[in-house]
Amino acid sequence: MGVAWLQDDKYRQEQKKHQELHYLSSYRTQDEALLHVSTSVTEPSYSSAIVKEKLYISKENTKLTPAVLIEYLTNIIEDPDQTNTPEDIVVFICGTPAYSQMIKEACAITSAGIKYYEW
Repeated sequence: MGVAWLQDDKYRQEQKKHQELHYLSSYRTQDEALLHVSTSVTEPSYSSAIVKEKLYISKENTKLTPAVLIEYLTNIIEDPDQTNTPEDIVVFICGTPAYSQMIKEACAITSAGIKYYEW
C-alpha cells in the first residue's frame, strides 16, 4: 500500500515539506494488536513526516465505526492550525470485505477527494 502511495504521480507532484501520517488500527483485543508508538518516521525521505497512531479495541467499546472515522477525518480537514484539504488525506485499508466497504463509505461521506488504497 505504501509503495502504491509513493508511486502515485499526483503525490509526487504535490509532495509537501511536512506530512502527517495518521495510523488507525482496529482489533478485537489488545493481545491481537501488534503496534508500536512512534513520533516520527526515520527514513531520510520521510524526515519531515509525523506519525500519529490511534488504536481501537472493539471489546473495550472503542470500536472504529463509520461515525468515529468520519469525525476523525473531518477534524483533520477542519483543523484551524493546518491547511489540510480532502486531497491531502490518503487512507490505507486492510480488513475483511465488509470492513473495507465501511471504510470506503466513511471516506466518501466525508469527501469525494479522499483517496484510499486497499490491501
